[in-house]
Amino acid sequence: MTESLTQEAVRLKRPPGPPGLPVVGNTLQFALDPLGFPLRCVQEYGEIVYLNVRGLDTYLLTNPDDIEQVFVQLHDQLILDQLSRGLSDALGDSLLVSSGSFWERQRRLVQPAFNKSRIHSYAPLMVEFTRAQIDSWQPGQVIDIHREMMHLMLAIVAKSLLNFDAAEQAEAVEQYLDKAMRHILGIARTGLRVPLAVPTPGNLACRHAEQDLNQLIYGLIDERRGSEADHGDLLSILLHEQDTDGSQMTDPQVRDELVTMLLVGHETSALALTYAFWLLAQQPESFERLCREVDDVLGGAAPDADNINQLEYAEWVFNETLRLYPPVWATGREALNDFELGGYPIRAGAQILLSPWVSHRNPRYFDAPDQFVPERWADPSRWPRYAYFPFGGGPRTCLGNRFARLEALIILATVAQRFTFRAASDTPLDLLPTVTLRPRNPVHLTVVARS
Repeated sequence: MTESLTQEAVRLKRPPGPPGLPVVGNTLQFALDPLGFPLRCVQEYGEIVYLNVRGLDTYLLTNPDDIEQVFVQLHDQLILDQLSRGLSDALGDSLLVSSGSFWERQRRLVQPAFNKSRIHSYAPLMVEFTRAQIDSWQPGQVIDIHREMMHLMLAIVAKSLLNFDAAEQAEAVEQYLDKAMRHILGIARTGLRVPLAVPTPGNLACRHAEQDLNQLIYGLIDERRGSEADHGDLLSILLHEQDTDGSQMTDPQVRDELVTMLLVGHETSALALTYAFWLLAQQPESFERLCREVDDVLGGAAPDADNINQLEYAEWVFNETLRLYPPVWATGREALNDFELGGYPIRAGAQILLSPWVSHRNPRYFDAPDQFVPERWADPSRWPRYAYFPFGGGPRTCLGNRFARLEALIILATVAQRFTFRAASDTPLDLLPTVTLRPRNPVHLTVVARS
């Protein structure tokens, strides 16, 4: 850190940070290297870094105490950052992008859909769909594990959300998910939001796909309205749950929550499993230890909501995967009021950036932070609560985290009962950080049958 930059930061009563270009500030530096640039900033300037991104005062935080302040104590003084709010075109007014009293009401209505007993009831279908997927694999076959996991997650999420077979409606669902993700990708890359109402070729394709998906979802909603039957899916709860004043979600509100869960739920889980299997393929001794544990605990039986809790090493693998490759690699907030954070004044309108990708690589808490070491999770009490936050934190903690964890452990165990993988090439992962942390290219692994 240069002395002149430190003195300038003190004069302006703001944290130190990297010099930027005239007008655009640090925007290009961040856009050209969204993973490496913030890592270097933290290494050079410390746990709170000032950036000028798209003309906005932006504060990158990595101190766990400051992160807890943002997630918990300052929750009522913050809303989602500008970039996240721009995703409402594709996701509607769902929990993921809404704020304020509307968000609080939606959270109350959606929460029962993720209670423990409801989530555990999905374990058998998770096993069933996983076994069906891997039945098509052959020893020696090279598969794109990302593509395989995307198909599997879509099938599981569609069945548990809407109680329908994604294979029968796959085109409508996948078309919209692809077009919506492309729209979101454009916002994430450029920071510019072109509303879907603007008739660009990409927007027209997204709107056409949205019409097909809406026809499917609103058709299901119409079938269920007026029925008290519980179909065992999340849609049943969303339609029947009442707020404290007796009100219920409108059809568009139910639709927005379902589309968000379809899009984000299957995307993030697929990424987590993709990276878990890729990491295990690079480290055969870890895969072998996972297989031994699965054999010892399950003895050939199917994993379920009870015995899955005994798979300690499998959970370490999942946790370590989310540490190294968090699917939601960054999140942000915007200050509604002036307040102080980390000893610096934060003005209303400032953007606050929290990055699991950066925080999870802090050598202060994680030895050999770039290495895959599941065993470090034998004692997670060694680091502060918000040194690790793959599901966010505070009142906005991801509601689907229990579902995602159960799903991941069941799939890890079910696959490990029959197969391992080895790397199909020496090509390193090439990451594409958009709203989620995607692989830029197919992730090829070779299927190996267990003896």
